[in-house]
Amino acid sequence: MDGLGQERQIDAEKKSGIGHLVMVGTMGTTTVVTPGAMASMPDEMRDCFKYKRRSEDYLLASGLTYTIVNPCVLVPVDGEEGTRELIFIKSDKLYDSSTYKVARKSLAEVILQTMLNCARGEEQGV
Repeated sequence: MDGLGQERQIDAEKKSGIGHLVMVGTMGTTTVVTPGAMASMPDEMRDCFKYKRRSEDYLLASGLTYTIVNPCVLVPVDGEEGTRELIFIKSDKLYDSSTYKVARKSLAEVILQTMLNCARGEEQGV
């Protein structure tokens, strides 16, 4: 959910008094949404990055406490052996999509642990 739908969700969560909102976006929303980078993208990809960035900006301005998780390329499973190292950074650098991938299950675990840490009042390190 992005754009207006995400904004409505943020508004509803703000009214509900939620303590901490966890949003899942996508890697590259601050580095890809530039005229030069977007010129070579198909329209639907361009729109996806714009709406995801718009949702992030809306959350930033909302006054809510939040964590934004911006994964890179999602894949069904971790590496051939079933595991892959997760890399956490505090920037929005779009990595080479052939190298940096994350399994959906691993992303779900990151979101779950973030929510559990927030519920316990623990500060997020990333």
